[in-house]
Amino acid sequence: MRIGRNSVSWVMAAVALGTTVAVAPIGSTGQAQEDIETAITRRVNAYFEQMRARPFRGRLTGCGGWDCNDARITIQMPGKVRIEYDYGSTVLADGTDLITYNRTEELHRAPIDETDLSLLLAGQLGDEVEVDAVEEIGEGSGAMYTVEVSRGRRHMTLFFSKQPFRLAGWAVDGPRGGFRAQVRGLRAARNVPADTFRPLQFN
Repeated sequence: MRIGRNSVSWVMAAVALGTTVAVAPIGSTGQAQEDIETAITRRVNAYFEQMRARPFRGRLTGCGGWDCNDARITIQMPGKVRIEYDYGSTVLADGTDLITYNRTEELHRAPIDETDLSLLLAGQLGDEVEVDAVEEIGEGSGAMYTVEVSRGRRHMTLFFSKQPFRLAGWAVDGPRGGFRAQVRGLRAARNVPADTFRPLQFN
């Protein structure tokens, strides 16, 4: 079994957050492993299809290096996410651009396709976003699948809890430890404001 660099990053993040993580094989190599990867890819895509129908909302802990911050996340496929950190910053994807804000102004803007988050927000695996490896980590109620994906030079590990099957986070390697997000309680949301994914306006 191979443990990718991003999987190691997730284990480190889990330790930092006080979570016990054990790594276990998902299956044997060869055709059996290919069948498992195909099955999990289909399950992920079916899950993402639910996110196209309506927004999902939950809590997120984002860690850059060892600096971790809590936030509320609202996400809808494809291309839309709003991460509102408790300390006041916001990360927003409106379907076209990924924008970061502090409490009073826009700080940075880039096309989503030029960011690592595009691998998640594509909302579809197997076409433009390739599945490189699937693993299982954890035990019991903490068991989850890791799905390593890539497009060109960009790489990301997606994490999905096993029971119930839902997005549990993502990890990207990079300078100063990259970025890791742990997502909790993500589920379909009702009564989400119409302007949730619109760029913020400041007076």
